[in-house]
Amino acid sequence: MDRFVKILPGGHEKKLIRVGAFQDGSNSVSGNLIAWAEYEPDLRWDNRNYSNLWVYDMKTGKVRHLTTKARYFAPNLSHDGTRIVAVRNSPGSESFLEILSTIDGKVLMSIKAEGSANFQSPDFTDNDRRIIFIYMNEKGKTIADLNLGTGKIKYHIPFTYTVIEALRI
Repeated sequence: MDRFVKILPGGHEKKLIRVGAFQDGSNSVSGNLIAWAEYEPDLRWDNRNYSNLWVYDMKTGKVRHLTTKARYFAPNLSHDGTRIVAVRNSPGSESFLEILSTIDGKVLMSIKAEGSANFQSPDFTDNDRRIIFIYMNEKGKTIADLNLGTGKIKYHIPFTYTVIEALRI
């Protein structure tokens, strides 16, 4: 997919914006905002690439490039459109669950996964007070949530090797 479109009454499409390469499931819509993680190759080194966050405002037609030279995946917008939750992987393969401002890309909260564990499919709950996500480590996967008020993580099911993927609220 190289663009976002809006489906109008009668089934007609209105082209909103052309975008670069991104993975399926790496976009989110809330209100008038669309957020996505776009693949960006390093211009000098073939074996280095990035995945940066972008936001498009359907009302104003403005686009914001929120991050540079980062590796973000699975972004999701809060219901009020002020924040994005996404997974960031460091060059050393560390996994972070991060919340960023949709205005300027400032990191508002960052949680590092323990050891070689990683975060997957984060999403805000209906009231934007918690983030639910998949947490994977050497014991398998679990469904967990982060309480944004306390910063505490709660695991909802025992770790398992059963397939858990594409969690959405």
